[in-house]
Amino acid sequence: MELPLSVSFDSLFVRTFTQLVRGFRIFLPLVFLALLPYGGMLAIVEWFELTGKMTETTFVMNSVMMIVLMFVNIIAAQIATAGVSFGVFRHMREATTSVGECLQVAGERWLGLLGAALLVGLAIMGGILLFIVPGVIVGVALTATIPALVVEKLTPLDALRRSWDLTAGYRLQIFVIALLVFILGVVVAIIITVVELFASSMLSALLNFGWQVLAATFNGVFAAVIYHDLRAVKEGLGEHDLASVFD
Repeated sequence: MELPLSVSFDSLFVRTFTQLVRGFRIFLPLVFLALLPYGGMLAIVEWFELTGKMTETTFVMNSVMMIVLMFVNIIAAQIATAGVSFGVFRHMREATTSVGECLQVAGERWLGLLGAALLVGLAIMGGILLFIVPGVIVGVALTATIPALVVEKLTPLDALRRSWDLTAGYRLQIFVIALLVFILGVVVAIIITVVELFASSMLSALLNFGWQVLAATFNGVFAAVIYHDLRAVKEGLGEHDLASVFD
């Protein structure tokens, strides 16, 4: 794959889509497996609601259940992003990989991924509390955190700093694509809500989980491409240099 001469909206979109299509048969089941614990818990919560058991539990128990569900989702999403990042770099190097290998690489770094996920979440939440816009800026600036952590084997805090430095000067391009994905997500959410109102809440839950798998797959590829292209343009490193850390 040719190295990017610049990091623009067009190049990011085309290169992300190219890698997504190329590795879809690996990335989709990888993300599905990574998010499966979250999907299972989501199904249990939905079953509780359908059977009326949710109303029998206390407010504290319901709150704890939702917090645990959110926590599992955060961890699963970061593991998925880490695994997809590894797969993207291997494909860029014209090397083969597998779902199991991608999950193994991500699993070996689960503690760092947990720390990074919590720090990114707190940083974005803090920014949102400051009238939303700072939260969006922080979220865009930290897009490359997980690939940086995986490739350079950084600590969670150093990975955040690395992403912040790499994305400087290119955050508008990243924001535009993230905004398009967000708008698509809103459309999907409306469709899921309509399904829940007129069909089945369980079906809407399945659709919701399916969308999260697709979105996480795209986001993982997008983060890896951003990290790679920014290092290629700013530091002159190619896919062989990045992928060699896994040899």
